[in-house]
Amino acid sequence: MVSMFHRVVFFAIALLCPALVAGGSELKLDVAHPESDKFIYVAVYDSAENFRETMLRGLRAQATGTQTEILISLPPGEYALLLFLDLDDDGEIKTNKLFGFPTEPYSSVRPTTGMPEWEDTKFALGTDSITMEVTLETPF
Repeated sequence: MVSMFHRVVFFAIALLCPALVAGGSELKLDVAHPESDKFIYVAVYDSAENFRETMLRGLRAQATGTQTEILISLPPGEYALLLFLDLDDDGEIKTNKLFGFPTEPYSSVRPTTGMPEWEDTKFALGTDSITMEVTLETPF
């Protein structure tokens, strides 16, 4: 019989260590950004249908100086990421009212012109861990 303690321990491991449970890999993001101690928000998407609509996973990391390292454990697959630096601490990316462009520093893992699309930003994550360099910039 499985005790409540064992269930809690398993749940904690599953929640905190998805790479161990799902056979995942580690994605390391080296994020360059304007000088800040605010939070960087990361949205992880796993399909074109869900891109910019329904995240597979969302996380935030404390920015430090002008360079921040973020580690994400994911199972092998195809993904796209969107990131932004929350300069006003409201948890949402601010956009220009006229054109809808972000006014806070943002990026995907691949630089694009205009709003990123799935085809422009997707990447494959295999069984090996990878490192990606990302630069958060305000477009205008």
